[in-house]
Parts: sequence; structure tokens; C-alpha cells
Amino acid sequence: MLLCKEKIKRVLLINLKYLGDLVVCSPVFYSLRSYFNQAEIDIIVRAGYKSLFDFDKNIDKVIEFDLIEQRKKSGIQRIASEINFIRNIRKKKYDLVITFHPTDRLALWSFISGAKYRVGFKDQSFGYLFNIQINIKEESVNYLDYYLETLKVINIPILSYKTYVKTNDILRSEVNTFLKNNLLESQKKIIGIHPGASIKEKIWNIDNYIELIKLLLKNNVKILLFYGPNDLFLVDRIKEKINDDFLYIIDTSRSIPLLIAFLEKCDLIVCNDSFVSHLAAALNKSTITLISRNKLHCWKIYDKPNYVYIYGEPCNECKHGVCSGYECLQRIKFKTVYENIIEILNVN
Repeated sequence: MLLCKEKIKRVLLINLKYLGDLVVCSPVFYSLRSYFNQAEIDIIVRAGYKSLFDFDKNIDKVIEFDLIEQRKKSGIQRIASEINFIRNIRKKKYDLVITFHPTDRLALWSFISGAKYRVGFKDQSFGYLFNIQINIKEESVNYLDYYLETLKVINIPILSYKTYVKTNDILRSEVNTFLKNNLLESQKKIIGIHPGASIKEKIWNIDNYIELIKLLLKNNVKILLFYGPNDLFLVDRIKEKINDDFLYIIDTSRSIPLLIAFLEKCDLIVCNDSFVSHLAAALNKSTITLISRNKLHCWKIYDKPNYVYIYGEPCNECKHGVCSGYECLQRIKFKTVYENIIEILNVN
């Protein structure tokens, strides 16, 4: 469908998935801003994700929706709260609403918003509420192509396939000061490790991380161990087992742009299939992502020589094409990861 570009004054984007999904959506944000250069472009995201957009000029306003708190409310409270939320959205009088994943909630929000143009995925219970439908099933393609369908269906040019993230010079200066104070500006290579993930089944066994870090610290490297508010139990396990002057534990829960500034300084990043892997790809950093074979076709989206996916031997479910868990992730051997790191960094 062709939109009347001049009549689109306010655009609302809705993505209540995880941080990694928002990073993968960034080429869409860039293309929308370039096309609707005079429009106001807002986005609704999960609570706690706002700082990702602190320095993103492609998004004007970030509206947070707390899914966790919403689930804690009683039925009546939940309905009343959500009605009040969408009532405030409706007051903004958006002309175009784009949703990025199929859920009944987003379809209803889109419809109640009163927007003239409502873009969403057909394959859902309330798909008929969208007057511009995307006829493609989730997980039938990789997620970058999946999100770019939101542009194709309204004939907006895709100006970039490259993801991006933003930080600023103040945070870079803060990170530089930390590195200088801790003598991290030496010739030693810096490896960033993030052992967490939003979905616990995506977390490689912490004992493997411990053994990997022990091996790495025998080489000419320094390690920055990053953690957020949900990763503290993982970091505590590592601290119990490893006490080394070249292991630096860094709390990046204050803001996502601070984490980005730290990642910029790493020579290599090792992580699970988490938002950190997408931040690293956006920064074009050498990266090793530990991923299960489950949904590999959806998330294996970065075709770069310095971006390596490692996955374990197929589990029984993999062999029958019904892998629903992450047993194959736990089959990744820490020595395999170590060997890949040494090869990429050429250290010993």
C-alpha cells in the first residue's frame, strides 16, 4: 500500500520483545526517519529499555510499558491499567502505527489508537485489525529480514541493512578513565565476556565460562566481565572460583550506552545469544556467540568474517527436527571456544 507521505505527521512503533530485537530493528528506524524526515517518530518498548535510544536521533520519544508489573496485577486492575495506557496513546493521534511482532495485545493497541494506517502481521488471532497486513510467518526467515518486511509492505525504501547502536563522548571518556586507572591501556588484548541472557535457557553453563576464563587468563589478555541486574548470580559464581588481577567485573546496569562504550574498547566479545551479541555486531567487533541450534535459522543474521557462531553437537531433539530446548547449547566445549578465541586474537 502506498502511503500519503505528506499526511503522516506522527508515527508510532511498537516492539515489546527483547533488547536484541530492538537492535535488529535499527535499520527500520533509520529508513523510517529518512523517509518521514518531518514526522514525529515514537516507540513503545519494555520497561528498562529506554536508555538504548538515549542518543538515537531516529527516535523522538520512547514510551515504556512494564510487562512484568502488568502481570502482577489482578484481572480488573490489569484491564483498567491497560485501558488507561492505550487511552493516552490514542490522545497522540498517530497517523501510522507499525507493530513488529504478532500478539493480540499489539493488534488491539494498534486498532484502538485510531491511526489511519495500521501495519502488522496477518498470522495472528486479531490480524484482521490491521489494514496493512504482512503475510509472512514469524521464524520463517531470519529476524532482520522479518522486521524489514514492515518497510516493504508500505513501499518505503530500505536504505541500510546494517544495524547500529549509539553512545556518546562523555561515556567514552568515563570508560577511558576506568581503563587508564586500571592499567588497561597496555599492550594486552581486552576480551569482553557477558555470561547472561534474557532467557535463561540461552545461558551457556556457568562452569564452562569459569573454565574458559581460567584458560584465557594464562594468556596475554585482560578480561572485562559485564553483568546487568539479572546476571548477578552468574558473576557471583565466577568470583567464587576466580581471583585474578586481570579479571575486571563491571556493572553496566546503569545504562546501555555505557555498556556500548565499554564494548567499543574490546578486541573480542564472547557472549550467549543475547542482546550483547547484537550490540557487538552493530559495532563491528570481533565476536563469538554461543548459540543453540534451536532457531539458528532465525538468529544467524550476521554474515561477517569477524563474527563467529559456535553451536554444539546436535541433541536428540535436533536430530528429529523438533529441538525445543537448549541441550545442544550445553554441548559446546569450553576448549572449542578457547581455540576460536586464540585463533581470532592470535595470542598465546
